[in-house]
Amino acid sequence: MSRISPFQSTAAFSSPLASKYGTAPAFSALMCRIYALFQLLQLQVEQQRRAHEESAKSDNMWIGVAPDIKNRTAYTDFIGAQTKVGPLPPLV
Repeated sequence: MSRISPFQSTAAFSSPLASKYGTAPAFSALMCRIYALFQLLQLQVEQQRRAHEESAKSDNMWIGVAPDIKNRTAYTDFIGAQTKVGPLPPLV
C-alpha cells in the first residue's frame, strides 16, 4: 500500500461519489487531515523507541519513560498531545 502525502492533488483520493459528481475537494481535505493526524500518532521519540527495542530483545515489555530522555516535561507534553489527538480521526 502506498503512502499518500497530504500535499498530493485531490485526484489521489477517490470515492464513488467523487466519480459520480466530479471532484470532491471537501473529501480530499478531510483525508489530508486524517492522514496528518495519523502521522502525528505514529511519531516516537528516538530514546523511547530504543528502550522498546532493547526490552523486546529480552522478551520484556517496556513501560515508562526511557532513562535517556533528558527533558521529561517536553516528553510528557508530547505524549499528552498524542493522547488528545487520538480520538479525533473518527470525528474529523
